[in-house]
Amino acid sequence: MEWYKIIAFVSLLVAFSCKRNGSIEGSPNPIQELRVQSDDAELYVQSIGEGQPILVLHDGPGLGFSYLFPYLSKLSRGHQVVFFEQRCVGRSECGNSLRLSAFLGDIEAIRTHFGWEKMHVLGHGLGGLLAMQYAIQE
Repeated sequence: MEWYKIIAFVSLLVAFSCKRNGSIEGSPNPIQELRVQSDDAELYVQSIGEGQPILVLHDGPGLGFSYLFPYLSKLSRGHQVVFFEQRCVGRSECGNSLRLSAFLGDIEAIRTHFGWEKMHVLGHGLGGLLAMQYAIQE
């Protein structure tokens, strides 16, 4: 799909500078916490910033987005950066399925919730696989 820009991390080598405590230096953007309903699971989501949206997909299973947040939240200076815990991770529900189609449905539910026509999708590990699969579906 031409309106998706996909960045898949094979390994996490991020060269952003940030404080050790994960705070965002110089950013006036507050972190919004919310829940988004997918077909069969409620997903925990954090959003920060304004502008073109970037949806961040963490590695998994069992690994939340907290390891990516201190680095990638710095992108909120010019974008709306959205992180979510995939189904069965952390504060998100498991739902009835762990099939690929369920994970892709979760991504679509977040896109729909925010009303985005276009978004960038950035994934690491399993998140990179999900980003690529989401881009080529349909």
